[in-house]
Amino acid sequence: MTDFQTGDACAVAANCKNYPAQCLGCYFPEDALGPTQYIPRDKKIEHPWTTQRKAERKAQRKQAKQSDASKRGKRNKRNGYRSEKDAEHELARFGFHRVPLSGALEGQPGDIRRDVPDGRMIRMIENKRRVGAMGYIEDWLAQEGADAIRLDAGGRRKPLIILPLDRFEALLDEAGYDVSHQAVKNLPDLLREAADQLERR
Repeated sequence: MTDFQTGDACAVAANCKNYPAQCLGCYFPEDALGPTQYIPRDKKIEHPWTTQRKAERKAQRKQAKQSDASKRGKRNKRNGYRSEKDAEHELARFGFHRVPLSGALEGQPGDIRRDVPDGRMIRMIENKRRVGAMGYIEDWLAQEGADAIRLDAGGRRKPLIILPLDRFEALLDEAGYDVSHQAVKNLPDLLREAADQLERR
């Protein structure tokens, strides 16, 4: 921090209630929240210490945004958003829609949700974008032309069934999930668009 002038040389002396009768000079310890003696008459006039501190913090925030971790986080967020939009487009005819801000707001479970009141069992899909694990899964599916994979972790964990998208869509078709012929609106369009725009920021 810069050593600021006190007394007559202080840039904000005329605006300080402590000047000149009680002016002892402003002291700036390392953990100070601001000048200890400056009591402004007009609060819009900042002490140079405050102005400089704000500029330093702004520069630190800007530098943090340019860090590799920050860029990686923003890239992952964009990719996740695009993946969810793709999933919504692929499953729209079955009544599924994307839940905006599902990961940021409590009470909004699931990335892809189905609100059609027809009693169908599959209501919620969690969308994950993972590149590394896909190679193993694709290799397993390629063996003997399998339609699905059953993953058994052993112990008390329940096995998982993994399906390619086209097989999953075929099952939904067979089970009567297709609502493309109905005028279904899962959420008010204006609310969904507003939330979608907010998430893009």
